Amino acid sequence: MFYPARRPRTHMVVIAFVDGRRWLCDLGFGHYGIRAPVDLAILDTEQPQNPDTFRLSLDATGVYTLQAWVDSGWHNQYSFDLSRHELIDFEPANYLNSTHPDTVLSGN
Repeated sequence: MFYPARRPRTHMVVIAFVDGRRWLCDLGFGHYGIRAPVDLAILDTEQPQNPDTFRLSLDATGVYTLQAWVDSGWHNQYSFDLSRHELIDFEPANYLNSTHPDTVLSGN
């Protein structure tokens, strides 16, 4: 499932700080999700993670978008910024995504 536009906050990512660098760490996104940390400083560059390839972009408003190369094209996986959020900010969307009969997760 790929989305061309920005969506509500329904997915939480972790940004790790290691040796002065920021890394996107997100092993919970599913099939077209990253399998290893992605350096936030490496933008608009193909980053292979066998068997898939990803790239990260940053727009003028400070929003990052993770894309995956699927079926001969780049597809948005999700977008995020570096603002802080609390767990409670994600709980309503998490509940809806995990229980609504029309979601991908409810069939698993």
